[in-house]
Amino acid sequence: KTGFNFQPYVALRADAATYLCQIFWSGNWILRVAPNEGGAVLLGGLNNWNFRHWLRPGDTLALPTVLFARFEGFPHLAARRLHDYRRAHRPDPDRVIPVQYNSWYPYHGDPTAEALLPLVPLVKKLGCEAFVVDAGWYRTDEGESDVEWDQRTGDWRVSRRRFPNGLREIAARCRQEGLLFGLWFEPEVIAPSSSIRRDHPEWLHHI
Repeated sequence: KTGFNFQPYVALRADAATYLCQIFWSGNWILRVAPNEGGAVLLGGLNNWNFRHWLRPGDTLALPTVLFARFEGFPHLAARRLHDYRRAHRPDPDRVIPVQYNSWYPYHGDPTAEALLPLVPLVKKLGCEAFVVDAGWYRTDEGESDVEWDQRTGDWRVSRRRFPNGLREIAARCRQEGLLFGLWFEPEVIAPSSSIRRDHPEWLHHI
């Protein structure tokens, strides 16, 4: 499954060229390289573990898009070309992607208004166009907590201990500086302490 540990991507360096394959798919996938006497066999697509899908007459099944490419140069150059390709073929290629500041990097899941507010004009001065408050801005339905950010996800209530005046204060300061305001949340990440997980386990794909 696509995530921090795995990306559906494989590259083969041969002489002065790089051969590359990537599956453009966020769901479960498989990508296997098997060497043989003639070179290698590449197998990829939907992961067929416990896979079953009924098709009635006239039905269709959308399969992942797979990119095969050959680039001159070494793999790092091929990776740059791949990024260029993906940017050009995204669903909204004409939308400008703003340069963003993200609170994750200095605060790793424990942002506070006291820490972030002084950064807003600094971020603007650096040339950023959006200010994103990343993980950790929330509490659980049960109240405030000192547990790690990933143990508080799922209920998405603003932590008044971390942000006494709410997130509107940060957003308003961003607007004053002409910055866009962004807020991280990941609705598929439900922590054990979440009331959603406790009261509605049937909503979850897996525990």
